[in-house]
Amino acid sequence: MTFDFLIVARNEEKVIGQLLDSIHQQSYPASLIRIFVLADNCNDQTFQIASSKANVIAFEHTIPHQLGKGYAIKTILEKRKAYSQTLSDAVIFFDADNILDKDYTTRMHEAMACGHPLAIGYRNAKNFGYNPISVGTAIVFLREAHFLHPSRNAIGNSTHINGTGFAVLSSILEETPWTSFSLIEDVEFTILQLMKGRKVTYVPQAMFYDEQPTSMTVSYQQRVRWIKGAIQNFYLHSQKMLSSLRKQWSFSLFDVWFWIIPFPSILTLLSLLQLAIAQIPLLFTGSITWITFQPTYSFLINFMTFAFLIGFTTMLAAWKTLKATPLQKLVGMITFPFFSLSFIPVLLFSILTMHALHWYKTPHHIVIKEDKA
Repeated sequence: MTFDFLIVARNEEKVIGQLLDSIHQQSYPASLIRIFVLADNCNDQTFQIASSKANVIAFEHTIPHQLGKGYAIKTILEKRKAYSQTLSDAVIFFDADNILDKDYTTRMHEAMACGHPLAIGYRNAKNFGYNPISVGTAIVFLREAHFLHPSRNAIGNSTHINGTGFAVLSSILEETPWTSFSLIEDVEFTILQLMKGRKVTYVPQAMFYDEQPTSMTVSYQQRVRWIKGAIQNFYLHSQKMLSSLRKQWSFSLFDVWFWIIPFPSILTLLSLLQLAIAQIPLLFTGSITWITFQPTYSFLINFMTFAFLIGFTTMLAAWKTLKATPLQKLVGMITFPFFSLSFIPVLLFSILTMHALHWYKTPHHIVIKEDKA
């Protein structure tokens, strides 16, 4: 099976070379791999670095002000058509900050050769122990890798594509043009494929590494995009999904439809409203003591306990796969509840600013010295 690796990159000169090197170091035959890179509105050396690498076909794209990564994906797919005389069997999408395990392509080949038209790999953390912010985001993805994706596989359900490291049969992309342009184009693409009756399979042996945000500002912007993107997709596709479910029941489609319903946002608002209703009268009792804030304490304790359990179980499950010291892993268990607490203002801000949809690029700068490929 032949593969085309598609990489869209915006000002990624610091990291793209390591991704391309990890593709060149794959255990899979190099003659069956091509690499396409789109330097999307770059003002650095991304295009020059990609062009200098062997077996890389690089393009430049200079149309600014397009909202989101989906437009860049559409562009690279269109440019790839010029090489359709040697169309590959499948396409694998990666972000410039990723690094591949040396057997990634082999494992994807095995899955797709078994009849799986869409597949997602194991998204590990490239910089897990950098700081509590990178730890928090890493645990979010590791929870998917160890609990959400495998459980869906186990019952024959479809999982969802989450950002990068996924493979698609070329025939699917040739059949219909790319039309996923929401803030979370990965989930939107999953929705569109599920409505066509296709499932996404999780391949845990196909491991790759992803750089996590290291600043609270960047993390905040990333999570705002996730939440707004889910609400946006609910608005764009919910009616069509329900119509498709009425015609032919699909638990996979229902699962994703239920996932994009803005329940977390609604429940958070209701919880905070309930807390305010319980708290405000106590502030006017005449004397304020620690008991006055008992509802707030209870809310925070329950929230933090639940978050700790998520972090604890995820860290135990991912313990052997993480490139981090035992101390960094233990610290991750402790700091994750505090990271989770920051989701509350993120949710509130996302709801209140749904009228303003912005795409914020996540900056990448981590180049690891240890060879994970």
